[in-house]
Amino acid sequence: MGKNRTRDEKQTDEKLLEEESMFPDQLPEEVLRELNPDIRRQYFLWDEILKREVELYPWLILPLIEENFHKKYRKNTRLQLLSTEYTVSRIHKKGVKLLHSIRADLLLRIGMDLYHFECQMKADKTMALRMLEYDTHVALVHGAGKNRLTFPKSVVLYLSHSKNMPDYEQCTLHFQDGSSHLYQVPVMKVQSYSLHRIAEKHLNILIPFLPIRFMRRIRTGKGKSRKRLKEDLTEFLAECIMILNHEKESGVLTENAQNDIAEFLYKACEHLLADEPELLGEVFEAMEPAIKLNREIIKELQDDKKELQNEKKELQNEKKELQNEKNELWHDKEQLQQDKIQLSRQLQIKDKKLEKGIVNLIQRIKNEGKTPADAECALEDVFSLDKKEAKDKVMLYWEKK
Repeated sequence: MGKNRTRDEKQTDEKLLEEESMFPDQLPEEVLRELNPDIRRQYFLWDEILKREVELYPWLILPLIEENFHKKYRKNTRLQLLSTEYTVSRIHKKGVKLLHSIRADLLLRIGMDLYHFECQMKADKTMALRMLEYDTHVALVHGAGKNRLTFPKSVVLYLSHSKNMPDYEQCTLHFQDGSSHLYQVPVMKVQSYSLHRIAEKHLNILIPFLPIRFMRRIRTGKGKSRKRLKEDLTEFLAECIMILNHEKESGVLTENAQNDIAEFLYKACEHLLADEPELLGEVFEAMEPAIKLNREIIKELQDDKKELQNEKKELQNEKKELQNEKNELWHDKEQLQQDKIQLSRQLQIKDKKLEKGIVNLIQRIKNEGKTPADAECALEDVFSLDKKEAKDKVMLYWEKK
């Protein structure tokens, strides 16, 4: 029941997407707020990936500009992202006047040139009018001059593939003076690009969108076709990773750009296989060596660096400890020298006191009229001298006054 209810809710949301606005991709905020979170994420995912790539690495958009408008810029060219949201008034089909915002996917300025990129999943009969509306607002805000209005260079990126996708989105403008102008916007059919062509033209910014070519097979894949789908998708993703690795090695991509584009690629797969978690797990499991290779190398290098830093820190600590020990030894040596000097002085003082006491004892015994032998015996008893020491002292001091 829960699964059926979720499908019903999803169908209701999709119907709401189609019915609530004349232009399905320009939904009012109040309608968007009512949508299921999964539908909201699907609604914004692809243009958000494109926008995020350019925000992180502006130079990724330059090969896309060259491919569509044949104008080449240097990689360090300064690029300015512009606001893509405009408030408009529109009459709802129920007769209610709605004031809401419309959003272009990506708008940027390089010097005096304005560029507008719009992501689109399905062919849309109103696409030319939508682009005209976007570009008119862009021209009024960013391209207006004295008696002049400069429109941006625009392109529609069709992310999926179908037979009825045009080469140009166009409509005819009829003016009050009787003149007419064909408004024409080129179309880029992303899925018509092979991986070889993507790599050759350095269109790395498009890599996260390439798994969309498997969308129909994902929805219908069963049994043997499911096994083939897994094999084909795994091989395809591995080739995408190889392209990113080569672009990084050749200096076209930075390491961070390579990793982030790969991350967007995996997010795209997670989105496309959201209803097939088992297949997603099998594909990622089969892809694991290729996916982890770069990250493992980076992790190993980071671990080695960390280990070397720890060893360096340990050596510095050991050096510090040895220096401290050396300082302590020098301090102990100085202390021993001082103690030796002090002890020597103390011994000298003690010897002087001892010698004076010996002299005084001998003189006292002599004054008492006793013999030198009596003095020798007294020195042996009082000062613990041996007989020879006692005799030598008596001989030295007996005759002295």
